[in-house]
Amino acid sequence: MNERTKSFYKKKFDDLRQYTYNFIPQEDEIFKQCNGITEPPYWFISNYGRLFSVYYKNEPLKQIRVNYTKSGTERKQHDWSYVTQYKGKQREPRLHRLVAKYFCKNEFDGYAEVAGEPLEVHHILPESTFAEDEPFKANRSENLQILPKSVHRDVSHIGSLEKKIAAHDSLPLYFFGDKFIQALQKHIEDGRLAYTVQQDDKKVTARPLKKEPEEE
Repeated sequence: MNERTKSFYKKKFDDLRQYTYNFIPQEDEIFKQCNGITEPPYWFISNYGRLFSVYYKNEPLKQIRVNYTKSGTERKQHDWSYVTQYKGKQREPRLHRLVAKYFCKNEFDGYAEVAGEPLEVHHILPESTFAEDEPFKANRSENLQILPKSVHRDVSHIGSLEKKIAAHDSLPLYFFGDKFIQALQKHIEDGRLAYTVQQDDKKVTARPLKKEPEEE
């Protein structure tokens, strides 16, 4: 799709929102037009996960489908997707991936240690804590992070690390001392990625540690 076609749909969306749609956005809700390559240019996705299509006037707000899966513990879990036909193919973009693609930044971009790794979308507050009728709460951009696969794996199993720490009566005295800093420096010098993990109740986030610039 060329830019003229995208501009046509953008104007149509703006006109329909102003004169036709009976829709009141949230105070901080932002809409972005899809790229016309992997998603249709007549789709407009918000940072709250709501998706409008301006291809037809009679179905502006796309309906979400619930997908059920089972975890390794046989506990039923779910996520959500949209369904569409585009360029002759059936497409079912997952809601969390769609929101993350247009609203989230990969904070680990540029780190050679994870270059080339597949990227995954992490729910800061897990999907399993939301009911199946709460897709727009679970998949707001503020609840999502784009992470390299290896980081996402570790963050998703943060409970295992907590159990290991809890098994000891106390932490080593050097845990936050000079030896810890030296160990961290060696970790980075060995070409391994260093990042912090912050946990707040069930919320878990990961942030890369910035490296010192190399001296010229």
